[in-house]
Parts: sequence; structure tokens; C-alpha cells
Amino acid sequence: MINIISINDSFEFTAGFYMGIGKVCYVQGDLDSALEYYNAAFWWCGDIYEASEMYKLSYVYIELERAYLSNGNYIKAIECFRKYIELLDWVCNDTDPKLIRAYNDLRRYYDAIGNTDESLSIYNKVKALCKKAYGDEHAYVSFPANSHWEV
Repeated sequence: MINIISINDSFEFTAGFYMGIGKVCYVQGDLDSALEYYNAAFWWCGDIYEASEMYKLSYVYIELERAYLSNGNYIKAIECFRKYIELLDWVCNDTDPKLIRAYNDLRRYYDAIGNTDESLSIYNKVKALCKKAYGDEHAYVSFPANSHWEV
């Protein structure tokens, strides 16, 4: 268990410090330590309401998601990825390609764990977002639900 300390008064610097250590642990294969440091970074982020800060916070969830995924904890990985999407949804408009790709990646998660009902529901959302962002001519709008089309 790590002791959470303030490196300086800036949450950005302190959270970034813990993210950096977490990333080193992750790359070295020490996933348990990586998760501890990523969670410490998240703790430092606290209640953030500015869009630019929310966007930065979303990357904490991506790092957590990757670590949980590497540990084989798909449920926690999906929870983190959903939180990432929630933050993107708050920051981005619904025609932003980052948000559309994130939803499509979430759909693949549910495909991978065999939850076809949730995957189909998310597919329909991605299809509607693509239609709004790109119009009826976008290939994904008419592509079958069981495909692995890249948005």
C-alpha cells in the first residue's frame, strides 16, 4: 500500500506524478503496483468540473482500464472504460470522433465477453452517432451489427 502524499499544491502535477509511476510499474509488468498508483492519481483528481481537467481525468480511467485488462479483470476494465466514456461525453459533443470510437471500443468489450445484448445496444448508439456526425453515406450506418468495422 502506498502513502498518498502531495508533491506540491497542483493536483495536475501530483496526479501526473502518480500516473507516471503507475505507467512505469505497468510497463515493468507490476500490475498491482500500477493499479495502486493509478488509483492514487485518481484520488488526487478529486472533484473536477472544468472541461479541460475532465479530459485529463479521463486518461486516468484509460490507464486503470489497461491495467485491469492486463490483469484479466474484464469487469473492472469495462467499469473504467465506461467512466472514461462518461467523461468524454461530458467534454465532447456527440459528433466527436473520439467519443464515437470509444463507444465502438466498448461495444467490442461486450462482444469479447459474450454480452451480445449490451453489444447490440451500444452498436445502435454508435450507428446513430455516426449518422449524426457523418450522414447516411457513412459505411457504419449501413454495416451489419456483427461486423468488426472500424469507425
